[in-house]
Amino acid sequence: MKRTTTLPKNATALSGRVPYLVSGAVGQLSADADRLAVESADRHIAGLLNDGARAHATSSAAGMCTVWPGVCADTELGHYDHSNHDHEVLDKSGGRLLDIAFVQFSDERLGASEPVVCIGEEDFAPEEIRPKTAELRRLLDVADALADKVMASNEPVTPAEPRTWTYTRQGDRATVSVTCTPWCENSHEMDQYLTAAPSDIYHQAWGQERTIEATEEFEKYEPRRLLSAQLGVIPDSELGEAERVPHVKVEVVDGLWTRPMGPDALAAFIGTVEGQLAELKKLQTRLVQVRAEAGE
Repeated sequence: MKRTTTLPKNATALSGRVPYLVSGAVGQLSADADRLAVESADRHIAGLLNDGARAHATSSAAGMCTVWPGVCADTELGHYDHSNHDHEVLDKSGGRLLDIAFVQFSDERLGASEPVVCIGEEDFAPEEIRPKTAELRRLLDVADALADKVMASNEPVTPAEPRTWTYTRQGDRATVSVTCTPWCENSHEMDQYLTAAPSDIYHQAWGQERTIEATEEFEKYEPRRLLSAQLGVIPDSELGEAERVPHVKVEVVDGLWTRPMGPDALAAFIGTVEGQLAELKKLQTRLVQVRAEAGE
C-alpha cells in the first residue's frame, strides 16, 4: 500500500512548464517562476519522504519488517502501512474462495490504527479470531459430514444379514445365542471357541489410528497411538448403564483410555482437545517468532 502526497498549491507541475490561461489570453510562466515552483515542490516532497523514511524505516537489510516481524509481508524500506495478503484458498476456477489477511495502517494526523486480522471481507481484533476460527472448523466438519452422507447415499446399499452366533456361557455352560449390532466389526471367533461370561461379549467398531513418536525413557522414542477411538456396546456389562448402551471410548495415548462417553460427553471431550490444539498453535507462533529473532 502506497501513501500519496499532496503537492503544495504553488507547484503547478513537477516536470516542465505548463501553459495556463489568464483573462482569456494564453500565457506561460516565466522560466524563473517555474523553476522556483518546481524546486519548492521537490524540496517539499523530498522532505516528506526523508521524514517518512526516518520515522518508518521498517524493513531490515534482509527485507523483514521490523515493526511486525514474521507478520507483515511488506519488504519495502520506509513503508508506513503493514499488511500480509499471502494466505488464501482458491476455488476450482482459480479465484479466491477464502483468504486470511493482516492489516495495520498508519496516519500522520490520527496515528496508527489497531492491527486487525481479516477473514474474507470481515475485520477482527486479534482476540476475536480464535472463537471465530473454532466456528469455521465446526462448519468445515459439517461440510465433511455432508459430503460423506451424499457419497454414501449414491452407493448401492445391500442390507447386511444380521450375524448370529453362539457361545458357551461360563458357570452353567449353557449355549447362548448372540446377534451382533449392524456396525459390529469384531469377528467373535475366540468368543465362540472359549467359555465366556456374558459381560465379556463386546460389540465394537474402530476409528482410524494415528501414531506419534513418544518416549517414557530418555531418547528412546517409539510409535504410540494418539487419540484412537472405538464405538462399542457391552449388552451385559457389569460396570453400569454407560457401557450397556452404545458409547465411545478414546485412547488418549497408547493404553490410556477415557470413560465411556455418550454424545454430550464426547462433544465436551472434543472441545477440550480443540482447546489444546489452539494452545499448540499459539506455541507454534511463538516458536516461529523466537527463531526469527534469533536469526535461525
